[in-house]
Amino acid sequence: MVTQAPRRAKKSSAQHEKVYEVLRSDILEGRFVGGEKLVELDLAARFKVSRTPIREAFYKLERDGLVKRTVNVGVIVAKASPQSIGNHLEMLTLLETFAVARWAESEHLLEDLDDLTALQDGMKQALQDKDVETFETLNRQFHARFLERNANDYLRTLVDMTRERLFNLSLESFPSALHIEQYLIDHDQILQSARTGTPQDVADAMRRHLGHVGVNIARAR
Repeated sequence: MVTQAPRRAKKSSAQHEKVYEVLRSDILEGRFVGGEKLVELDLAARFKVSRTPIREAFYKLERDGLVKRTVNVGVIVAKASPQSIGNHLEMLTLLETFAVARWAESEHLLEDLDDLTALQDGMKQALQDKDVETFETLNRQFHARFLERNANDYLRTLVDMTRERLFNLSLESFPSALHIEQYLIDHDQILQSARTGTPQDVADAMRRHLGHVGVNIARAR
């Protein structure tokens, strides 16, 4: 009996992770629409599991901002309203401008600038190659770099969570070439501000960049 408990826990964890990944994909790809109710019993039958892994998956989806619990209704797929997207973008702007200002004051600034410039060059090449997926990967690494040096784990977690929720709400994963060109201009301005300006200049450049991201999301909807 002692050895069976960990096995059951491991199996349950694997089940709810599988359920979570499939439901997340279903929501992001439009197989479930905003406002649609997710029924535990139906999903348990679909995945051939008990209701516990379904509930655990719901908690993770709620954390991602993809579902919400409504009194007397249950779990429904979240609707991506302009207000909810705006709220998340506002929060991301507050967090990331603060984080980048702290980074601009760090002793690792010059070292990081070399790495960030290399990432920026890779993104420019990806634009020439019309390789949007590579651009997106490098873009995530570019933004993550400002947080890697930050000793505040909670700040990193908040930024990552807010960025993920904004992505989930907007479904804006592949910007157009026009948007990529603007993002690259923004990145150059962030790097130039870091080289020659103040931490506040860097924060202002990041704020302008995220403003352009918001415009892109609004146009895509």
